[in-house]
Amino acid sequence: MKKAFFTLAVALLAATGAWAQTTFTADNLKYTVTDAATHTVELTGYESALAGEVNIPATVTNESTEYSVTSIGSYAFSWCSQLTAVTIPEGVATIGSYAFESCSSLTVVNIPASVTNIGNWVFDYCSALTAIHVAEGNTAYSSEDGVLFNKDKTTLVCYPIGKTETTYTVPATVTTFTTSAFENCTALAQINLPNSLTDMKSRTFYGCTSLKEVTLPDGVTQLMGSNFTDCSALEKVTLPEGITYIGSGAFKNCSALTELTVWAITPPTLGSDAFTGVGSSLVVKVPAEGLPAYQTADIWKDFTLQGNGQVPFVVENLKYRVTSQTENTVEVMGYQTAPTGALTIPATVTNESTEYSVTSIGSSAFRSCSSLTAVTIPASVTNIGSWAFSLCSQLTAVTIPEGVATIGNYAFGLCSSLTAVNIPASAINIGDWVFDNCSALTAINVAGSNTAYCSENGILFNKDKTTLICYPAGKPQLEYTIPSSVTVIGVNAFAYCDALTQLTIPSSVTSIGEWAFDGCTALAEMTVLATVPPTLIENVFRNVDRNIPVYVPAASLAAYQAAEVWNEFKLQGISTTGLPAAVMPESISMKGGLLHNPQGLHLSLYDMQGRQVYSGNDNTVSQPAGVYVLRCNGASGKVLF
Repeated sequence: MKKAFFTLAVALLAATGAWAQTTFTADNLKYTVTDAATHTVELTGYESALAGEVNIPATVTNESTEYSVTSIGSYAFSWCSQLTAVTIPEGVATIGSYAFESCSSLTVVNIPASVTNIGNWVFDYCSALTAIHVAEGNTAYSSEDGVLFNKDKTTLVCYPIGKTETTYTVPATVTTFTTSAFENCTALAQINLPNSLTDMKSRTFYGCTSLKEVTLPDGVTQLMGSNFTDCSALEKVTLPEGITYIGSGAFKNCSALTELTVWAITPPTLGSDAFTGVGSSLVVKVPAEGLPAYQTADIWKDFTLQGNGQVPFVVENLKYRVTSQTENTVEVMGYQTAPTGALTIPATVTNESTEYSVTSIGSSAFRSCSSLTAVTIPASVTNIGSWAFSLCSQLTAVTIPEGVATIGNYAFGLCSSLTAVNIPASAINIGDWVFDNCSALTAINVAGSNTAYCSENGILFNKDKTTLICYPAGKPQLEYTIPSSVTVIGVNAFAYCDALTQLTIPSSVTSIGEWAFDGCTALAEMTVLATVPPTLIENVFRNVDRNIPVYVPAASLAAYQAAEVWNEFKLQGISTTGLPAAVMPESISMKGGLLHNPQGLHLSLYDMQGRQVYSGNDNTVSQPAGVYVLRCNGASGKVLF
């Protein structure tokens, strides 16, 4: 009877297809049938080692049956160290955990619109991965600058390990980091966290060996396991007053950590090994009124503890913290409700019968205040912190008073409505990227008596004009010749100057800083007079067209052709003798109302208002009737159409 039942079961299974083979291999890739009725499969792995590019098919056939590939299984491509690129087809909905773990040659991944479920640690240890791009039609995920987010950018899913940027600003929409969101991102030295952040899962910054300083926003109440484990360069951390728990291994092996500021009055609960491997030089600064509790709490009592004044307090919507009890000074930390319109920061503020002088505007204090239109800073302030007014997109005017000595990195970055800034004589320490991507900024004016900086035509230099620090991104000028005193073009100096079409770099320049010409998309021609190709730090010409001509001294042409990055451009040798009186090539002529260019040389035409109307190498060029300025091979002249 049992045998008859078994035979019947076999027959039924065979008839329904449920007994059919569920795994098979096609073109070296392994599949498992996930639904025999709808003919879907999951890609589970490979037969022999993969290398180079792999195109995952949208459909695959086995024993005359065509199946749709709807998922990539966990570990499917893990440890494929020679895999450089993968094409994921439309139709794949799920990518399993660890699917691409340790593909150390994988540089870019494109996620199709169909993917709605991405597992954990999918790109773990992908050390060469610089970008994850998501199709716009995807309903579950999105990407920005190669970083993976959920659709509405409230969750940062994965920051690619191979990204070379040293600084990253998390979008203001983000509230959550997934597990291992930044794990092993070894290039990242500075991370700017939004006020919106409330939830950091475990291993967020595990192994970020270049990270130096972190300030957690007020909404973060817990540090989960191994958040900063092996962050060996981490020196300074500030934790908000609401922090209640620091998880297992949170700061394990952070051997460079020397200063931890905890604004919580009650000592946060500590998980095991929270501070194992932290050096004995660590100083923990806590609220003065909470100091006795820390001095009796396990683990905390073993550190060098210092009272750090009162906990933050609020007066008329602005949030302050005491920086010196003996001198009665405070720093503006932020606000309760984002300020709108014009803001005047007071010179003094009173709390519990004590009057304090406002001497500092803290890091990210007004970051992303998108309705702020103007700011008046009191003369009592000496320091404007990093990112203090960054991303204030409606900010059109700011008054920086005499007395301000320091302006931190990115202090006014991405203030896209700011048109002009006046730097006082007292400002002798200006950080990098202070006016990054201020697209409307046309002038940075420095007081003549400033001993560290100067300006010329609204362009910021160091005092002796050996370093060009910032050419305002909103300047409408089409052509610019850098002064011959300049030896260094600074970090981000010309970034996003999208009106600039022609640039002359003098023979004095020896070095160009990272991102110096990032986003100069209109740049159509450069003349570089240095006989030795200037040293390029990193990403100097990102997003600059490599097809533009770059004129260099004829005697140095071979050196430029052998120099990395320089050799990506269309290099042309020119004579430096009598360069200001360069002669237009004889082959160029005007006939029949047309400009003739039989050799296909690169030409630029400007109208009498200085606007570029043509750039290219066409054999014949026509323009509406009028007078124009023609530029070619370093020579300029007027032509009549």
